[in-house]
Amino acid sequence: MALEMLLLAGVVWLIRDDLEARRIAANALEQANSELESRVRERSAELSSANGKLRTENLERQWANQALEHQVRYNQMIINSISDLVFVVTKALNISRVNPAVIQVIGRETTALISEPLARFVRLVETDSKSAPLLDPV
Repeated sequence: MALEMLLLAGVVWLIRDDLEARRIAANALEQANSELESRVRERSAELSSANGKLRTENLERQWANQALEHQVRYNQMIINSISDLVFVVTKALNISRVNPAVIQVIGRETTALISEPLARFVRLVETDSKSAPLLDPV
């Protein structure tokens, strides 16, 4: 009977020890879950803030693009309304845009003029000497 009592006490001690280990594991798991939830909330707030900033930047970019398109159309209207020859050139002196007066004088389509060097279509000569071209003033 003493041996049974010792065995019973050992089993009780093992059960109590197992329950204590499970309680510790449950507390650790609960703490890990709460930390994870906290980090998820923080990251969600960061992502929400970043998303708001990106929406704002996207809207500003759309407004800037619309303003730029409006300005380009406005400039094109001005260039097209001038009766003199107007060549819009790049830094490399290639034609990027012309007005209708240029098309009438040169007799070519706009697509044939775009990206061509300006010197190919515009040559300056002295009025009293038509044989020798002047240096390119551009």
